Parts: sequence; structure tokens; C-alpha cells
Amino acid sequence: MTVLLLSLASAAELEHCRALVLSGGGDKGSYQAGALYEIIHHHADETVQWDIITGISAGSMNGALLSNYEQGDEIEAAENIVRVWRNIRQETLIKSWSWGGVVRGLYYETGLYDNAPGRDFGKKMITRPKRAFIYGYVDAETGLY
Repeated sequence: MTVLLLSLASAAELEHCRALVLSGGGDKGSYQAGALYEIIHHHADETVQWDIITGISAGSMNGALLSNYEQGDEIEAAENIVRVWRNIRQETLIKSWSWGGVVRGLYYETGLYDNAPGRDFGKKMITRPKRAFIYGYVDAETGLY
């Protein structure tokens, strides 16, 4: 919450503050990427140069990719986001446990699949955000934000 307030306070000094809020939903992130691509290509002006980007779940993935680009580089960002979604595979995010598979996940681990590849992928995606970026996620076990 503090980060959001600080971001909003710094953005309040601007004449206009544009925010982009991206929802989650797993594979809906690919649809969202395509929608962003079209919006950015059809409105390549200051209306798509967002000052603050926030997202949850798949929306945070798209937001992270977009926040890596300076304002004014939205077309390049949109093309990269679509490229990521076109090339992503299940193995990029999750894999079966090395021994025992789903049974191991059910009885001995915190999930049916090993999500370490997804964590590594996420760390690679966020380099140095060039605009305010706030993300969230929901704990699948507890449902808490």
C-alpha cells in the first residue's frame, strides 16, 4: 500500500497521470496481450503512455514486460509482449516433479507441479522497471491477496 501511495504522490505532480490496470486469469493474459497490442498500435500517442502500471497474476506478467520500456516505446513493448506469449510453453512455467510426479506433489510438496521454472521466468522478465509498476498475486492455497 505504501508503494502505491508513493507512486500516486509522485505521479500527482504530473499534469496528467495515466494508469493501466491489468487483470489476471491465466491464459487470458495472451488475450490481454493481443488487446494491448491493438490498442497501442491504433493509439500510438500519449494516451497509451501510462505513468503507472499495475497487474495481478497474468496481468502482472504483461505489466512487468510493459514497465521495462520507457514511455514512448509502447509499440516495441507491445510487440515484445505478444512475442513472449507466442513462444511461452507449459514447461516455461511449470514442470512435473523429478520423482513421483503428481503423487509427490499431492503428498509431499505444496503443489501438484513444480513451479520453480515460473519463478525463474518471472525474475527474468522484470529487469529495471522504467515506470511505476505494482503487482499482486493470490496464494492458491489460501486465496489471500
